[in-house]
Amino acid sequence: MQKVFIVFVTIIFSQSIFAYIPTLDSLLRNGNNIDIGKNTVQANLRVVEIDPSNNQVVKSSEGLIERYGLKLLLINENENKPKLTQVNYKGGVFNSDALVNLYYNNVDDYRLFSENNENVDGEVFYSVLLMLLNNDSKHLIRTLKKHVDGIKANSELINEDKFKHLLDYKNYLVATKELKDTEEAEEIENPMRPKDEDKVAEVKELKKTNFLKRDELVKRIKVEDDFSWVVDEKNLYIKFTDDHRITEMRLKTGMGELEFTFGKFKVYGAKMEFPEFIWFRDLTGKKYLIKPERVTMFSDTLQLHSKRLKRYQEHADTNKIVAPPQKPSFIL
Repeated sequence: MQKVFIVFVTIIFSQSIFAYIPTLDSLLRNGNNIDIGKNTVQANLRVVEIDPSNNQVVKSSEGLIERYGLKLLLINENENKPKLTQVNYKGGVFNSDALVNLYYNNVDDYRLFSENNENVDGEVFYSVLLMLLNNDSKHLIRTLKKHVDGIKANSELINEDKFKHLLDYKNYLVATKELKDTEEAEEIENPMRPKDEDKVAEVKELKKTNFLKRDELVKRIKVEDDFSWVVDEKNLYIKFTDDHRITEMRLKTGMGELEFTFGKFKVYGAKMEFPEFIWFRDLTGKKYLIKPERVTMFSDTLQLHSKRLKRYQEHADTNKIVAPPQKPSFIL
């Protein structure tokens, strides 16, 4: 209810909404996607190594192609503490006979990536997937902050004067509701409609400002007839289309550079948007193609998911498939 109120008042205040320049945090929320809410998101992703020079699939000396299958399940029954389950499949085949193993943990638990939190490839890779699948910028913003100066979440860009006025208006609504149809209610001044002329002028000027301050990292550029939103800093380059869909990301870390290229966004099951492919170059210089086989969303409960996990584990115990030693280091 409080989130709805803030959005509502923000719209009332923002007379300059059409001139608004997005923040990096907002761009990384995958806002064109359908609202996830408390639903579970599922994505079946195939991963295969490709040659960086020509983007052709890499084959072994025997002429074989090593494919990896990842089924990701993001359970949002508690929206503040989403759970991540990853089921790994041999050969990129998503059936019970090919199930190798599974991982299950709280998304915010960074031990997912390593005990010493040193798997930079994995941390960035899964932060990007959380952005795309769960419309969640929090993890990627937190990860980028470790390597790039000046990264700010929306909570750090709030216009304090406007936020204070919003709180004053909220308190006014609460007070008048509690004192409804009384003389005291009529005596409470509406912050949106002050009686003092100086305050009227202040509110008028405040309405012209945006709820969030300008994110200085985000620039709008034009190449021929195409507009893009770009962040171009010492250790970071990210490019978005004019309608806020991510197309490229390069991140320099103390251990090397990571690079993403995102294909055209397509609509999958449950009307979810996801890139038709992702190219990912890890810290070793190896390049991988990540292709979605299925992306969908459905209502779920932790009880149902617990039964699902039990079934997955039974298949893994029966199959006794040894995970390939050459598995990409960024995959759990």
